[in-house]
Amino acid sequence: MAEAVSIAIAVAADREELFALFGDWDRSYAFDEGDFLDSFARILADGKNRVLVARLGGRIVGFLQCFPCVELGLKPYLEIAELLVAEGKRSRGVGKALLAAAEARSRELGLRVVKLHSQTHRDRAHAFYEREGYVRFKSSHFYEKSMPRV
Repeated sequence: MAEAVSIAIAVAADREELFALFGDWDRSYAFDEGDFLDSFARILADGKNRVLVARLGGRIVGFLQCFPCVELGLKPYLEIAELLVAEGKRSRGVGKALLAAAEARSRELGLRVVKLHSQTHRDRAHAFYEREGYVRFKSSHFYEKSMPRV
């Protein structure tokens, strides 16, 4: 029998296990632990922004970050900013459980749309999202600009 996935809202004590998962995300990028800790503290302090953690056998094996968005001229929606399942734990229902929890959060907030973005080279992830009923609606380029400290 497959082990049950449990989903919970992340708490401060989850920070080390969560940061360790970032190595499975993008091995070409060195995530800065200070930036992670700062962003995690800000998310925990924000009443609407959530990090959901998935556990198997008591260990965090995946997470999802989501928050409500309102953009001028669009229906309000829940944005899934991040979804990651540990490499050795994929295809075990972890991602499906995380998506279901995010969709429940969307309903709880009265939002009828859930959006997410996925890097173009993540073909397995795209197939997964499509199996879960998500449809690709556009492709975009993302830009950023670092601002000097004040």
